[in-house]
Amino acid sequence: MKKIIYSLIILIPISIFFYAQELIVSPKRKPLEPYHQKRLDNPKEYNMNISSHFTTKEYIPYLFVTLNTTQPLSTKAIKVRQEISEMNTNIE
Repeated sequence: MKKIIYSLIILIPISIFFYAQELIVSPKRKPLEPYHQKRLDNPKEYNMNISSHFTTKEYIPYLFVTLNTTQPLSTKAIKVRQEISEMNTNIE
């Protein structure tokens, strides 16, 4: 009986560790929502520049999103930037 208890004391934390490791290292991806696709298809409409790149070592694809500075900011964006600047935080 003691062998079973000791085995469980050792095996349960190890199995929890491997389960948690799988969740952290390769989490399940959230499916692309329609509003995500809309923004990806029309970045100019949302004042964005989107460029695709790959990481240097692993060649993992990613999208780099920047603000399109050629168009004026929306009133909401101006308000958010004003609130952030009042918090003494640097943004570009």
